[in-house]
Amino acid sequence: MTGAEFVAAVLRRWRVSSVFAYPGTSELSLCAVIDGHRGLRLVNARGDKEAVFMAAGGHLVGGARCAAMLHGARGLTNALGAVADVRRSEVPVLCLVGMASRSSASHLPPHCEPALIESASAFARAAFDCSAMDGFDPTTFCDVVFRAAVALDEAPGGPVLLGLPEDLLLARFVPDDALDGIVLPPCEPPEDGVAVVLDAMRSARTPVVLVEDYLLRSASAEADLAGFATRLDAPVLQIAYRRGPMLFQQLTPKTVPTGAVAFADRWAW
Repeated sequence: MTGAEFVAAVLRRWRVSSVFAYPGTSELSLCAVIDGHRGLRLVNARGDKEAVFMAAGGHLVGGARCAAMLHGARGLTNALGAVADVRRSEVPVLCLVGMASRSSASHLPPHCEPALIESASAFARAAFDCSAMDGFDPTTFCDVVFRAAVALDEAPGGPVLLGLPEDLLLARFVPDDALDGIVLPPCEPPEDGVAVVLDAMRSARTPVVLVEDYLLRSASAEADLAGFATRLDAPVLQIAYRRGPMLFQQLTPKTVPTGAVAFADRWAW
């Protein structure tokens, strides 16, 4: 496989359904492969930061895992504000950064700023870069791409950057069986974690449920929460949001019969 074909196969294996892109130059080969890959959909965005926001929105609103395709370097730097917002919202979005070929990078400023991914990582939850690879080592390349995908399933969620030089995307150096034996992380929490939570609830004299705003992203959150709190006979407290005006919905006693209140602004949390 080419490097681009391997990346597309990893995206599909990690349940990514759509990739939002603002095609430029170095990432065009990957865009072409994604556009022709069965099970993946390439969506044209109006800009790099828009691609990041659209990928995050697809995850939040559509319940799908989406990725963003960015152009390095100006595309990524233009999108850093969006990357930071997605990190604050704890949305797991893979940001694929198409970078210039390694042999020409030093001759193409300002499109090849040194240490681009490393510097931009301050805005993301995690970052991985294939630019420092020697030659065309399939083991190293697959390992970097694989670790970036695994990072999407780590908590807390957030944007993950993956730098992909053009020469690696175009070259045919990855074995066809490179994905064999890869086991996806479970979608459900491990049984031992569930057991710990159940033991804590059984031993609690007066259970109290604290709700973060992010829970309410789920369409069934209020109904599920009402049933959960009723079974426990536990009051529900919603943590007040203090970082500025937001449009998060507020729980009410009508939706959660055991009593739902928001912390007052003066509450010392």
